[in-house]
Order: sequence, then C-alpha cells, then structure tokens
Amino acid sequence: MFKLPEGEPIDVEVDTQKGAIQKFDTGVISTFFGRRKTPAAHRIVRAGRVIGYLCDGLEKGQLLGGDSAEARINELEASDNAIHRVNRYSSKQLAMVVELVPEAFEDFSETFGLVSGDHGIHRMMSRDLAS
Repeated sequence: MFKLPEGEPIDVEVDTQKGAIQKFDTGVISTFFGRRKTPAAHRIVRAGRVIGYLCDGLEKGQLLGGDSAEARINELEASDNAIHRVNRYSSKQLAMVVELVPEAFEDFSETFGLVSGDHGIHRMMSRDLAS
C-alpha cells in the first residue's frame, strides 16, 4: 500500500464501526498491522464520517477501493491487532485525494463541493464508467 498525502498528525481515538462519527472533520485514518512501515489500509473522512476506503488486495500490487476495500479491512481487523494513525486534512488536501483515487469512494456524491469545477468522472464516457 502507499501513503496518502501528509496531513497534520493528530492523537485522537477512532471508532471504526460503520456509520460512526469521528472526533475530527476531515482527514484519513491509516491502518497498520504488525511492524509494517507502510499502511495496509486507509479510511477517508469528511465531515466526521468515513466516505472512502482503500486497502491492499489479496494479490501483490492489487488495490481495492470502495465496498470491496471496506469488507477486506473489516476482515483484516478481525484477525489482527490493528494500529490506527490519524492525519487531519484541509479541504484542498482532501480534494487532491478525491482526484487521485476516485475508486475509493462508495458514493461519489459525498465528494461534491470539494473540487472546484466539475469532477473528472463527469468528463468520462458512460462506457468507460461501466468498466
């Protein structure tokens, strides 16, 4: 897995249950397992709610996003002790993440208003979106 853009590290308790409201507005919750120096998963937060997921897949180099990443993260956290690190983002930093990894979001409407102008997804042809 890769690191997302650096934000302001904060020390706050996180609740990883579905629908939980976080104690910070915008940022990312990175999940580490064991002695790994890179995160195995990311939860992207806006308005205190988790709106996007990124996770390592079963195969090397595979990246999961959205619903499949959420399921995989829950599976991993059930079997191992997870360490969560939180970075607070500005709206501009979150907008960069939205543009870089749109596949991370289950409901893309959660990202509206972050990026000025239209989203890149609006410029894609419908046959490309289907694939």
